[in-house]
Amino acid sequence: MRHWLPVAIGAILALPLQGRANQQETPVPVPLIEREEIRFVTLDVVVEERFASTDGGWRRSRDLRREQFQLLVGGSEIPLDLFENACSPQPSSETREAPAPAAGGPERYVLYFDLEHLNFHGRYAAIQAARKWARDMAGRSDEVMILVAGYGLRIVRPMAPAADHLREDIDAILENPPPNEMWAEGEWARIEEISTSGPTLAQFYADIDYSKTKRSLQNLQNVMTIFDSIEGTKNLLLFADTIRLVPGRQYPAGDLRLSEVAIHLREVATAANERNVRLYPVRAGAEKRADDAFTMLATETGGQYVEGSNRLDVAFDRVKEDASCFYRIGFRTRPRYSGRTETILVRILGKGRVYRARYRRSLDDPTREERVEDIVRASYLDPDSAHGFPISVTATELFRHGDGSRVRVEASLPLKGLLALPAPVSAPSKQQVSVDIGGQVVPLRARDTLDRGSPRRRVWADVEVDRQPFVFGRRAMLTVPTSALGGDARVRVVRTEDFDAPPGLYRVVVVAYDQHAGAAAAALTDFEVSGTPRPLGEIGAAAEDPEAIVIQGEGTQQKEHPHVHRRSKGELAAAPPLLPPRALVIKNQTIGPGRPVHFFYTLCDGRGSSGTIFERWRLNRTISCGSAGVPWSLAPGPIPPPNQGDHCAFLVDTVAADSFDPGACHFEVVLERPGGITDLRALEIRVAPHE
Repeated sequence: MRHWLPVAIGAILALPLQGRANQQETPVPVPLIEREEIRFVTLDVVVEERFASTDGGWRRSRDLRREQFQLLVGGSEIPLDLFENACSPQPSSETREAPAPAAGGPERYVLYFDLEHLNFHGRYAAIQAARKWARDMAGRSDEVMILVAGYGLRIVRPMAPAADHLREDIDAILENPPPNEMWAEGEWARIEEISTSGPTLAQFYADIDYSKTKRSLQNLQNVMTIFDSIEGTKNLLLFADTIRLVPGRQYPAGDLRLSEVAIHLREVATAANERNVRLYPVRAGAEKRADDAFTMLATETGGQYVEGSNRLDVAFDRVKEDASCFYRIGFRTRPRYSGRTETILVRILGKGRVYRARYRRSLDDPTREERVEDIVRASYLDPDSAHGFPISVTATELFRHGDGSRVRVEASLPLKGLLALPAPVSAPSKQQVSVDIGGQVVPLRARDTLDRGSPRRRVWADVEVDRQPFVFGRRAMLTVPTSALGGDARVRVVRTEDFDAPPGLYRVVVVAYDQHAGAAAAALTDFEVSGTPRPLGEIGAAAEDPEAIVIQGEGTQQKEHPHVHRRSKGELAAAPPLLPPRALVIKNQTIGPGRPVHFFYTLCDGRGSSGTIFERWRLNRTISCGSAGVPWSLAPGPIPPPNQGDHCAFLVDTVAADSFDPGACHFEVVLERPGGITDLRALEIRVAPHE
């Protein structure tokens, strides 16, 4: 595990933070203060020696000494600061000198099920093996985490003792229905189809294979960062069937333009090594079909590859065997922020003996930018751990249409919570802040299918991994007056994003990162899109806030391969803003005097009539303010044509600032339809008195 002194840094899950607002020509150098850091690196080494026998077999070497270990990093020999023999019943006297905890403690297992790369048999066999292990082999003190991956990541169970509802949590995986499109299950059918259709279709499927494999490896790499805060060695059992070094090479066609994923595999292995995660890839089925991808992951991280066996529980046996006898060595190094990855080589010295060893093979020296990415990912996956400054997020349904709802996300943080630095000489009496704000909107599983296992649920326990999340993000460099940062200042930065969401449950997770302070904060909220649009939708209100710096989103949805993913109406998608640029949704707050208010609502004709469907509808809007306010009507205006395909129109009534008296204001809309049908909606707001 890598330790950053004096500050420990953790991580996970990608947020694209891009674009700039009000960027200045002179960047502010960061950080202001360079602190010397010392990194302590540990690695576990499993050593076997050849013993004299006719078959030349291998056995665990249990009596090695410190002086027999030679460590080389990047070709240079490094002295050992830590040596522990975890094969001996009692720790040696040398371990008293060690600066790290002695080997031992609970074994930590991570069960990782990649649903996109598991066929039906593999999925069933993997879960049955996990059930058997939980029933017969898992120690009560062992700690277990369970993850399910697809388009997104679902943490079925956080790291917790096996005695805490482990069997129930494994059973909960079955409650997650198989993906609508189990890519691994359909491989045989694709091969048969290609045999009669030719190379064009083969190339198309190979491109899809590459995209899915790349996404799976990115998910796996991202999840490694969750282990920065978990001490000791983590043993990750990766259950998958169709992750290959060269995706698409299984298709029977020549001259395909195939791409390998070796660089992504190396990134996974490097990320795992930095957190002391040993990978045990497991491929279901009795057919022996060793693949370079899984071999590489196991070799580079010190784990073992299990394939060609109908007994997948043998993977748990190998983890237990490795944990029963190993050597832990450690050394100190100073980070240079070079972005380079050095090769680790461990030599076992012993005259007249032949040894072989398994251990992590790389040491990463991340750049400052990569460390920032780690912080953002960690904050995203574990929002409770990110509280560098206050932040809040809201999700508001702007209007409901035929395919779901248009939703506005607003993330807000106080400006004085960010570290401000002096602005360039060209902007005297001003200061600069630099902040990244991004997030994801992730679909959730239906409430009646939520897990009934471990009570310690977290943010990602009920994520629906079969649907693609909506991703957004932006960076802003803001120059503000010094007065906006004082103790009484209430200026805030607000990031907005509009998108369309089909019916369902959703969670919004937002992370903000202060570039100058190196601090992160996170917030989340849930919302639901349901029901059929009504002829007259609920009323909402928005207004400009003179104390808000609004950063408007443009929609930065992740892009897939052009032949792989065509967005349909049933998916989350970026949408253009409907409200005025600086207008923010009003929720349980008092509006300052003199500010115009934008009341918004929707008209929908569910019959799908042709022509001008609202031509016989009449709208009456009235407003009254103050205790003795007299209602007055807004001037009638034309109803805009509906959006093509959903028969709904979004309306905004802007009421001038001088129309409001202090106190409570009542806005009412009455819709009259043919046949004497009347619909009524009302909304109340409060207007602050003049100072």
